[in-house]
Amino acid sequence: MPPTMATYQQLKQDPASRVLFNNRITTMGHLKSTLEDNVAFVALDTEHVSIESQRNRILHQVGLAYIPTMAPHTPFPNQPRLDDFYHRNQLQSLTININLSDQIREALTRFRGGVPNRRPSRFGHEREADLDDLESVIVGFIQSCNPSTKLVLVGFEMPAEWNYLSRDFPRIIPYFSSWVDLRDIAKDIAPFGEIPGRVSVLQTFGYHWKDIKGPNRCGSADNAGDDAVSMLAMANALLYSENQEKLRFRQKCSYIAHKYAKKHGPFVFNEYNIAFGATIQSKGLLPNTINSSMKLARYFFDFMPVSTGLKSAEVAFIAFEDQGHLNKFVQANDGRLLPTGETLSVAPIERRVVADSTAERETKRRLREARKVERSESEFTGLGNLFLECNNNT
Repeated sequence: MPPTMATYQQLKQDPASRVLFNNRITTMGHLKSTLEDNVAFVALDTEHVSIESQRNRILHQVGLAYIPTMAPHTPFPNQPRLDDFYHRNQLQSLTININLSDQIREALTRFRGGVPNRRPSRFGHEREADLDDLESVIVGFIQSCNPSTKLVLVGFEMPAEWNYLSRDFPRIIPYFSSWVDLRDIAKDIAPFGEIPGRVSVLQTFGYHWKDIKGPNRCGSADNAGDDAVSMLAMANALLYSENQEKLRFRQKCSYIAHKYAKKHGPFVFNEYNIAFGATIQSKGLLPNTINSSMKLARYFFDFMPVSTGLKSAEVAFIAFEDQGHLNKFVQANDGRLLPTGETLSVAPIERRVVADSTAERETKRRLREARKVERSESEFTGLGNLFLECNNNT
Protein backbone atom coordinates (compact mmCIF):
# COMPACT_ATOMS: atom_id res chain seq x y z
CA MET A 1 0.00 0.00 0.00
CA PRO A 2 1.26 3.53 -0.78
CA PRO A 3 1.91 5.91 2.13
CA THR A 4 -1.15 7.77 3.34
CA MET A 5 -1.48 11.22 1.81
CA ALA A 6 -1.97 14.13 4.19
CA THR A 7 -5.05 16.30 3.88
CA TYR A 8 -4.94 20.08 3.93
CA GLN A 9 -6.63 19.99 7.34
CA GLN A 10 -3.82 17.80 8.69
CA LEU A 11 -1.19 20.12 7.19
CA LYS A 12 -2.82 23.07 8.96
CA GLN A 13 -2.45 21.30 12.32
CA ASP A 14 0.87 19.45 11.89
CA PRO A 15 3.58 21.32 13.88
CA ALA A 16 6.11 20.76 11.06
CA SER A 17 3.98 22.41 8.37
CA ARG A 18 1.48 24.52 10.34
CA VAL A 19 3.33 27.87 10.27
CA LEU A 20 4.04 27.86 6.53
CA PHE A 21 0.74 26.32 5.51
CA ASN A 22 -1.25 28.98 7.32
CA ASN A 23 0.77 31.75 5.60
CA ARG A 24 -1.10 31.19 2.35
CA ILE A 25 -1.41 33.97 -0.27
CA THR A 26 -4.82 33.74 -1.94
CA THR A 27 -5.53 37.16 -3.46
CA MET A 28 -3.83 39.50 -5.91
CA GLY A 29 -3.85 42.23 -3.28
CA HIS A 30 -2.01 39.99 -0.84
CA LEU A 31 0.47 38.96 -3.53
CA LYS A 32 1.23 42.58 -4.43
CA SER A 33 1.75 43.52 -0.79
CA THR A 34 4.15 40.59 -0.45
CA LEU A 35 6.12 41.88 -3.46
CA GLU A 36 6.74 45.12 -1.57
CA ASP A 37 8.95 43.11 0.83
CA ASN A 38 11.31 42.34 -2.09
CA VAL A 39 10.77 38.60 -1.80
CA ALA A 40 12.15 35.89 -4.08
CA PHE A 41 10.13 32.95 -5.41
CA VAL A 42 10.76 29.22 -5.79
CA ALA A 43 8.33 27.22 -7.92
CA LEU A 44 7.85 23.53 -7.16
CA ASP A 45 6.37 20.88 -9.44
CA THR A 46 6.21 17.12 -9.03
CA GLU A 47 5.56 14.41 -11.58
CA HIS A 48 4.26 11.10 -10.35
CA VAL A 49 3.07 7.94 -12.02
CA SER A 50 0.38 5.45 -11.07
CA ILE A 51 1.07 1.73 -11.04
CA GLU A 52 -1.99 -0.52 -10.83
CA SER A 53 -4.37 2.24 -9.68
CA GLN A 54 -4.55 6.01 -9.30
CA ARG A 55 -4.23 5.65 -5.53
CA ASN A 56 -0.85 3.93 -5.82
CA ARG A 57 1.33 6.71 -7.23
CA ILE A 58 5.11 6.88 -7.27
CA LEU A 59 7.08 10.14 -7.19
CA HIS A 60 9.04 10.18 -10.43
CA GLN A 61 10.45 13.68 -10.91
CA VAL A 62 10.77 16.97 -9.01
CA GLY A 63 11.21 20.35 -10.67
CA LEU A 64 12.39 23.60 -9.06
CA ALA A 65 12.76 27.12 -10.45
CA TYR A 66 14.03 30.24 -8.69
CA ILE A 67 13.47 33.90 -9.59
CA PRO A 68 15.24 36.58 -7.49
CA THR A 69 12.53 39.21 -7.94
CA MET A 70 9.19 39.59 -9.66
CA ALA A 71 7.53 42.75 -10.88
CA PRO A 72 6.08 43.95 -14.20
CA HIS A 73 8.95 46.21 -15.31
CA THR A 74 8.24 46.34 -19.05
CA PRO A 75 5.10 45.83 -21.19
CA PHE A 76 4.22 42.17 -21.52
CA PRO A 77 4.97 41.03 -25.12
CA ASN A 78 2.14 39.87 -27.36
CA GLN A 79 3.98 36.63 -28.13
CA PRO A 80 6.05 35.84 -25.03
CA ARG A 81 8.43 32.91 -24.91
CA LEU A 82 9.57 30.91 -21.90
CA ASP A 83 13.20 31.00 -23.01
CA ASP A 84 13.17 34.81 -23.09
CA PHE A 85 11.45 34.96 -19.72
CA TYR A 86 14.00 32.56 -18.21
CA HIS A 87 17.09 34.49 -19.29
CA ARG A 88 15.70 38.02 -18.90
CA ASN A 89 14.76 37.39 -15.26
CA GLN A 90 17.91 35.42 -14.35
CA LEU A 91 16.07 32.26 -13.34
CA GLN A 92 17.75 29.14 -12.00
CA SER A 93 16.14 25.73 -12.33
CA LEU A 94 16.74 22.09 -11.54
CA THR A 95 15.06 18.88 -12.66
CA ILE A 96 15.56 15.88 -10.37
CA ASN A 97 14.86 12.42 -11.76
CA ILE A 98 14.06 9.93 -8.99
CA ASN A 99 15.87 6.62 -9.31
CA LEU A 100 13.25 3.85 -9.26
CA SER A 101 13.92 0.43 -7.80
CA ASP A 102 13.93 -2.65 -10.03
CA GLN A 103 10.73 -3.79 -8.31
CA ILE A 104 8.92 -0.56 -9.18
CA ARG A 105 10.23 -0.63 -12.74
CA GLU A 106 8.96 -4.18 -13.16
CA ALA A 107 5.56 -3.18 -11.78
CA LEU A 108 5.38 -0.21 -14.15
CA THR A 109 6.30 -2.43 -17.07
CA ARG A 110 3.64 -4.95 -16.06
CA PHE A 111 0.82 -2.47 -15.52
CA ARG A 112 1.76 0.43 -17.82
CA GLY A 113 4.18 -0.99 -20.35
CA GLY A 114 7.18 0.85 -18.92
CA VAL A 115 8.46 3.98 -17.19
CA PRO A 116 7.13 7.25 -18.67
CA ASN A 117 9.58 8.81 -21.12
CA ARG A 118 9.80 12.42 -19.97
CA ARG A 119 11.05 15.33 -22.03
CA PRO A 120 14.60 16.45 -21.20
CA SER A 121 14.79 19.77 -19.39
CA ARG A 122 15.16 22.88 -21.57
CA PHE A 123 16.30 25.04 -18.67
CA GLY A 124 18.95 24.87 -15.97
CA HIS A 125 20.33 21.54 -14.84
CA GLU A 126 19.02 17.98 -14.69
CA ARG A 127 20.26 15.23 -12.42
CA GLU A 128 19.33 11.91 -10.85
CA ALA A 129 18.88 11.15 -7.16
CA ASP A 130 17.68 8.34 -4.92
CA LEU A 131 14.54 9.07 -2.95
CA ASP A 132 16.57 9.01 0.28
CA ASP A 133 18.84 11.78 -1.06
CA LEU A 134 16.05 13.89 -2.59
CA GLU A 135 15.62 16.18 0.39
CA SER A 136 19.33 17.03 0.54
CA VAL A 137 19.41 17.76 -3.20
CA ILE A 138 16.46 20.17 -2.94
CA VAL A 139 17.92 21.92 0.10
CA GLY A 140 21.21 22.24 -1.78
CA PHE A 141 19.47 23.90 -4.73
CA ILE A 142 17.72 26.42 -2.47
CA GLN A 143 20.98 27.26 -0.71
CA SER A 144 22.82 27.60 -4.03
CA CYS A 145 20.40 30.32 -5.09
CA ASN A 146 21.85 32.29 -2.16
CA PRO A 147 18.61 34.11 -1.40
CA SER A 148 19.15 37.19 0.74
CA THR A 149 15.43 37.82 1.08
CA LYS A 150 12.35 35.90 2.12
CA LEU A 151 11.28 33.03 -0.11
CA VAL A 152 7.74 32.37 -1.33
CA LEU A 153 6.81 28.87 -2.49
CA VAL A 154 4.86 28.85 -5.77
CA GLY A 155 2.77 26.13 -7.41
CA PHE A 156 -0.35 25.46 -9.41
CA GLU A 157 -2.92 22.99 -8.04
CA MET A 158 -0.69 22.06 -5.13
CA PRO A 159 -2.27 19.17 -3.16
CA ALA A 160 0.20 16.65 -4.63
CA GLU A 161 3.18 18.97 -4.06
CA TRP A 162 2.20 19.55 -0.46
CA ASN A 163 1.87 15.83 0.17
CA TYR A 164 5.30 14.99 -1.22
CA LEU A 165 6.83 18.05 0.45
CA SER A 166 5.50 17.11 3.89
CA ARG A 167 6.33 13.43 3.45
CA ASP A 168 9.57 13.25 1.44
CA PHE A 169 11.38 16.58 1.88
CA PRO A 170 9.95 18.46 4.90
CA ARG A 171 13.33 20.06 5.74
CA ILE A 172 12.73 22.69 3.03
CA ILE A 173 9.65 24.07 4.82
CA PRO A 174 11.55 26.49 7.13
CA TYR A 175 13.15 28.16 4.10
CA PHE A 176 9.80 29.68 3.07
CA SER A 177 7.88 32.50 4.68
CA SER A 178 4.65 31.97 2.70
CA TRP A 179 3.22 30.07 -0.27
CA VAL A 180 0.84 30.68 -3.15
CA ASP A 181 -1.21 28.41 -5.36
CA LEU A 182 -1.58 30.40 -8.58
CA ARG A 183 -5.03 28.94 -9.13
CA ASP A 184 -6.16 30.99 -6.10
CA ILE A 185 -4.78 34.20 -7.64
CA ALA A 186 -6.42 33.48 -10.99
CA LYS A 187 -9.71 32.78 -9.23
CA ASP A 188 -9.46 36.05 -7.33
CA ILE A 189 -8.91 37.94 -10.60
CA ALA A 190 -11.64 36.15 -12.56
CA PRO A 191 -14.24 34.51 -10.30
CA PHE A 192 -16.26 33.06 -13.19
CA GLY A 193 -16.52 29.28 -13.42
CA GLU A 194 -13.60 26.90 -13.04
CA ILE A 195 -10.06 28.13 -13.71
CA PRO A 196 -8.55 26.05 -16.54
CA GLY A 197 -5.24 24.21 -16.39
CA ARG A 198 -1.77 25.72 -16.45
CA VAL A 199 -1.31 25.42 -20.22
CA SER A 200 -4.68 27.06 -20.98
CA VAL A 201 -3.97 29.97 -18.62
CA LEU A 202 -0.58 30.60 -20.22
CA GLN A 203 -2.14 30.42 -23.67
CA THR A 204 -4.60 33.09 -22.57
CA PHE A 205 -1.58 35.29 -21.82
CA GLY A 206 -0.10 34.77 -25.29
CA TYR A 207 2.23 31.80 -24.84
CA HIS A 208 2.06 29.19 -27.61
CA TRP A 209 1.16 25.71 -26.41
CA LYS A 210 4.18 24.22 -28.22
CA ASP A 211 6.43 26.56 -26.26
CA ILE A 212 4.77 25.57 -22.99
CA LYS A 213 4.83 21.83 -23.63
CA GLY A 214 8.19 21.82 -25.42
CA PRO A 215 9.32 19.42 -28.16
CA ASN A 216 8.49 15.74 -27.73
CA ARG A 217 11.25 14.34 -29.91
CA CYS A 218 12.96 12.72 -26.92
CA GLY A 219 9.93 12.16 -24.71
CA SER A 220 6.24 12.89 -24.47
CA ALA A 221 5.62 13.20 -20.72
CA ASP A 222 5.93 16.58 -18.95
CA ASN A 223 9.21 17.74 -17.48
CA ALA A 224 8.83 19.01 -13.91
CA GLY A 225 11.64 21.58 -14.17
CA ASP A 226 10.14 23.14 -17.30
CA ASP A 227 6.73 23.21 -15.66
CA ALA A 228 8.21 25.00 -12.64
CA VAL A 229 9.65 27.66 -14.97
CA SER A 230 6.24 28.07 -16.63
CA MET A 231 4.64 28.58 -13.20
CA LEU A 232 6.92 31.54 -12.52
CA ALA A 233 6.07 32.87 -15.99
CA MET A 234 2.39 32.59 -15.08
CA ALA A 235 2.90 34.32 -11.73
CA ASN A 236 4.68 37.18 -13.52
CA ALA A 237 2.03 37.40 -16.25
CA LEU A 238 -0.76 37.65 -13.67
CA LEU A 239 0.71 40.93 -12.45
CA TYR A 240 -0.10 42.74 -15.72
CA SER A 241 -3.48 44.45 -15.88
CA GLU A 242 -3.93 43.59 -19.58
CA ASN A 243 -3.49 39.91 -18.78
CA GLN A 244 -5.96 40.17 -15.93
CA GLU A 245 -8.51 41.53 -18.42
CA LYS A 246 -7.73 38.69 -20.83
CA LEU A 247 -8.33 36.16 -18.06
CA ARG A 248 -11.62 37.79 -17.05
CA PHE A 249 -12.79 37.77 -20.66
CA ARG A 250 -11.75 34.13 -21.08
CA GLN A 251 -13.59 33.09 -17.94
CA LYS A 252 -16.75 35.01 -18.85
CA CYS A 253 -16.78 33.31 -22.24
CA SER A 254 -16.19 29.93 -20.61
CA TYR A 255 -19.11 30.53 -18.23
CA ILE A 256 -21.39 31.39 -21.16
CA ALA A 257 -20.15 28.42 -23.19
CA HIS A 258 -20.72 25.87 -20.41
CA LYS A 259 -23.85 27.25 -18.77
CA TYR A 260 -26.27 25.28 -20.98
CA ALA A 261 -24.14 22.14 -20.93
CA LYS A 262 -24.00 22.07 -17.11
CA LYS A 263 -27.79 22.19 -16.92
CA HIS A 264 -28.73 19.95 -19.84
CA GLY A 265 -25.59 17.98 -20.72
CA PRO A 266 -22.99 18.75 -23.41
CA PHE A 267 -24.70 16.66 -26.08
CA VAL A 268 -28.32 17.60 -25.35
CA PHE A 269 -30.16 20.29 -27.28
CA ASN A 270 -33.73 20.92 -26.24
CA GLU A 271 -35.31 23.96 -27.89
CA TYR A 272 -38.11 23.92 -25.32
CA ASN A 273 -35.58 25.12 -22.72
CA ILE A 274 -34.41 28.13 -24.75
CA ALA A 275 -36.86 31.04 -24.43
CA PHE A 276 -34.89 33.75 -26.27
CA GLY A 277 -32.62 31.85 -28.61
CA ALA A 278 -31.56 31.47 -32.22
CA THR A 279 -29.94 28.83 -34.39
CA ILE A 280 -26.86 29.64 -36.46
CA GLN A 281 -25.93 27.85 -39.68
CA SER A 282 -23.96 28.23 -42.86
CA LYS A 283 -23.69 25.88 -45.82
CA GLY A 284 -22.38 22.56 -44.54
CA LEU A 285 -20.24 22.38 -41.43
CA LEU A 286 -20.04 25.38 -39.14
CA PRO A 287 -17.12 27.73 -39.89
CA ASN A 288 -14.01 27.14 -37.82
CA THR A 289 -14.45 30.50 -36.09
CA ILE A 290 -17.73 29.39 -34.43
CA ASN A 291 -17.60 25.58 -34.36
CA SER A 292 -17.52 25.25 -30.56
CA SER A 293 -19.47 26.75 -27.68
CA MET A 294 -16.36 28.62 -26.50
CA LYS A 295 -15.70 30.10 -29.95
CA LEU A 296 -19.34 31.15 -30.20
CA ALA A 297 -19.16 32.91 -26.86
CA ARG A 298 -15.98 34.73 -27.88
CA TYR A 299 -17.16 35.69 -31.37
CA PHE A 300 -20.57 37.00 -30.33
CA PHE A 301 -19.60 38.27 -26.87
CA ASP A 302 -20.57 41.88 -27.64
CA PHE A 303 -24.19 40.77 -28.23
CA MET A 304 -24.35 39.68 -24.55
CA PRO A 305 -25.40 36.03 -24.88
CA VAL A 306 -26.22 34.06 -21.74
CA SER A 307 -25.39 30.64 -23.22
CA THR A 308 -24.02 29.07 -26.39
CA GLY A 309 -23.68 25.56 -27.73
CA LEU A 310 -23.89 23.17 -30.65
CA LYS A 311 -26.98 21.31 -31.79
CA SER A 312 -24.84 19.44 -34.33
CA ALA A 313 -21.71 19.98 -36.41
CA GLU A 314 -23.86 22.03 -38.80
CA VAL A 315 -26.07 23.95 -36.36
CA ALA A 316 -25.14 26.15 -33.38
CA PHE A 317 -27.46 27.87 -30.95
CA ILE A 318 -27.20 31.01 -28.87
CA ALA A 319 -29.51 32.27 -26.11
CA PHE A 320 -30.16 35.71 -24.64
CA GLU A 321 -31.73 37.20 -21.54
CA ASP A 322 -34.63 38.86 -23.34
CA GLN A 323 -36.34 39.41 -26.67
CA GLY A 324 -34.59 42.74 -27.29
CA HIS A 325 -31.08 41.23 -27.26
CA LEU A 326 -32.28 38.36 -29.42
CA ASN A 327 -33.78 40.73 -32.01
CA LYS A 328 -30.55 42.77 -32.24
CA PHE A 329 -28.53 39.61 -32.71
CA VAL A 330 -30.74 38.24 -35.49
CA GLN A 331 -30.85 41.59 -37.32
CA ALA A 332 -27.07 41.98 -37.20
CA ASN A 333 -26.08 38.43 -38.09
CA ASP A 334 -28.66 36.89 -40.42
CA GLY A 335 -26.97 36.97 -43.82
CA ARG A 336 -23.69 38.19 -42.32
CA LEU A 337 -20.60 37.48 -44.41
CA LEU A 338 -17.69 36.22 -42.32
CA PRO A 339 -14.10 37.24 -43.14
CA THR A 340 -13.46 33.61 -44.11
CA GLY A 341 -16.13 33.78 -46.82
CA GLU A 342 -19.05 31.93 -45.20
CA THR A 343 -22.51 33.49 -44.94
CA LEU A 344 -24.47 32.98 -41.73
CA SER A 345 -28.11 31.99 -41.62
CA VAL A 346 -29.67 32.96 -38.29
CA ALA A 347 -33.22 32.04 -37.28
CA PRO A 348 -34.93 32.69 -33.95
CA ILE A 349 -36.24 29.75 -31.99
CA GLU A 350 -39.95 30.61 -32.02
CA ARG A 351 -41.47 31.52 -28.68
CA ARG A 352 -44.58 29.51 -29.59
CA VAL A 353 -42.46 26.40 -29.17
CA VAL A 354 -41.96 27.34 -25.56
CA ALA A 355 -45.66 28.22 -25.23
CA ASP A 356 -46.68 24.92 -26.80
CA SER A 357 -44.34 23.18 -24.38
CA THR A 358 -45.97 24.96 -21.43
CA ALA A 359 -49.47 24.15 -22.70
CA GLU A 360 -48.48 20.55 -23.26
CA ARG A 361 -47.16 20.24 -19.72
CA GLU A 362 -50.35 21.83 -18.37
CA THR A 363 -52.48 19.39 -20.40
CA LYS A 364 -50.50 16.44 -19.06
CA ARG A 365 -50.86 17.75 -15.51
CA ARG A 366 -54.64 18.04 -15.84
CA LEU A 367 -54.82 14.56 -17.35
CA ARG A 368 -52.86 13.16 -14.40
CA GLU A 369 -55.21 14.92 -11.96
CA ALA A 370 -58.27 13.55 -13.79
CA ARG A 371 -56.87 10.03 -13.67
CA LYS A 372 -56.26 10.38 -9.93
CA VAL A 373 -59.88 11.40 -9.43
CA GLU A 374 -61.07 8.46 -11.53
CA ARG A 375 -58.96 6.04 -9.51
CA SER A 376 -60.24 7.51 -6.25
CA GLU A 377 -63.88 7.22 -7.34
CA SER A 378 -63.30 3.69 -8.55
CA GLU A 379 -61.74 2.69 -5.26
CA PHE A 380 -64.59 4.35 -3.31
CA THR A 381 -67.20 2.52 -5.42
CA GLY A 382 -65.44 -0.77 -4.80
CA LEU A 383 -65.44 -0.16 -1.06
CA GLY A 384 -69.13 0.73 -1.20
CA ASN A 385 -69.96 -2.63 -2.79
CA LEU A 386 -67.85 -4.31 -0.15
CA PHE A 387 -69.88 -2.63 2.62
CA LEU A 388 -73.08 -3.61 0.86
CA GLU A 389 -71.98 -7.23 0.66
CA CYS A 390 -71.06 -7.18 4.35
CA ASN A 391 -74.49 -5.77 5.27
CA ASN A 392 -76.27 -8.43 3.20
CA ASN A 393 -74.26 -11.14 4.91
CA THR A 394 -75.32 -9.86 8.29
